[in-house]
Amino acid sequence: MKVVINRKYGGFNLSHKAILLYLKLKGFTPYWKRYEAIEKYHPNYDPEETGNLVHYGTRPDFMDKEKGYIGYFNPTISIERTDPILIQVIEGLKEEANSRFSKLEIVEIPDDIDWEIEENDGVEWVSEKHRIW
Repeated sequence: MKVVINRKYGGFNLSHKAILLYLKLKGFTPYWKRYEAIEKYHPNYDPEETGNLVHYGTRPDFMDKEKGYIGYFNPTISIERTDPILIQVIEGLKEEANSRFSKLEIVEIPDDIDWEIEENDGVEWVSEKHRIW
């Protein structure tokens, strides 16, 4: 089984390019909007610089203003780390899939292992689940 983890201090995240590709491959028309404060005070804001400050949503029709957002998309909580589309995006984009604060890696673990992702300041590893008292 393939699992995506982050190997850099800062935490799991995807680049703006990877998020848009992920949403497209999932069948959504990606929609993203900078927060109003960023637009007001930083008009030349680049989403690659701080992707965490971007509001991502998915709308079935990008031009349909009445329907609004279907939902809020945050890659740090919205994506399963074994998602085949996520694996495809990372394998395809390679280094371009990383955000400024992440270095993503795909690790392979045996299918019959009960596992979890552990981390320290954003650096992650996969470990076999066990009991702790």
